[in-house]
Amino acid sequence: MNDISWTIDGPWSELAMVRLRELADQKSCSEIARVLNREFRTAFTRNAVIGKLARMGINKAKRTDIVQPHVPRNRKGNGTGTKAKNLTRILAIAAGSDLGDAGLPPEPQIAEIDPAHACTLHGLTNMTCRWPHGDPQTAEFHYCGTPDADLAAGRPYCRAHARVARGVPYPRAKVA
Repeated sequence: MNDISWTIDGPWSELAMVRLRELADQKSCSEIARVLNREFRTAFTRNAVIGKLARMGINKAKRTDIVQPHVPRNRKGNGTGTKAKNLTRILAIAAGSDLGDAGLPPEPQIAEIDPAHACTLHGLTNMTCRWPHGDPQTAEFHYCGTPDADLAAGRPYCRAHARVARGVPYPRAKVA
């Protein structure tokens, strides 16, 4: 049997709540939990202290005496501002203007689908490209079907369509 005494407020005795009020402005919630656990032989967690302070109406302001060093985040991308370029392209297209030579990257060229490999949904296998072509609500809709994909290896498209879909080179097989 544990030695924690329970009251109508759970394990929070009146003395523990008085001590909580005293420590609220001096210590972090983790530190308060450790002090209360040591003094009252309780098992409070940081979250229990946060919850009790909230129920007591004590707004624990952030401590300003602790200065956290600024650690710059490692941002994805190469710093060329591709999001800004894409936004510029979208705004220009929406305005109906011709982009001309605005320093924007060219639109990806979608590979032509070889009619000999084109297939419907029922003709897809683990090794056929799943790149859709056409309007799905028409009878002419089909998939690329080029036998260059490998669904089990996580490559649902042929090399040409993988470049368009991901904007990166086709993943090569690892040589042991």
